[in-house]
Amino acid sequence: MSHEELNPSPSAPTHFLQCWLLPTDGTGAAGAPTYAQRDLDWEAAEGRWGDAVAGITLHSDTQLRMRRLGEGATAHVEVTKGRSGFVQVLNGVVDADGEELRGGDGLQIDGPMTHRLRGVTRADVIWFDLA
Repeated sequence: MSHEELNPSPSAPTHFLQCWLLPTDGTGAAGAPTYAQRDLDWEAAEGRWGDAVAGITLHSDTQLRMRRLGEGATAHVEVTKGRSGFVQVLNGVVDADGEELRGGDGLQIDGPMTHRLRGVTRADVIWFDLA
């Protein structure tokens, strides 16, 4: 699979987040890779978890959620037994149960466990719920 990323606009900024997920065929065996992209509507994710991959078929037992945390706002991420999770902070500053995460930082969580995220500043966060 080959691809390239570019911003076709000479004036509008862009921010790429590239995620690679191991595809499966539904039985746990490796599946064929696919490629998809979409724009994320952060205003719609203000104060609530939104589906970061709406309209994209993932060939993986994975969910991606997105949320914009306002300053002082909190959210929880829960990892159930046998699963793991990953918090990716795209911008801003987040307190994850006492650990400060800044734009570009990530936190891996193995279940079962619940973490509280608090926006130290306004922050955009992606939550990966992984098998």
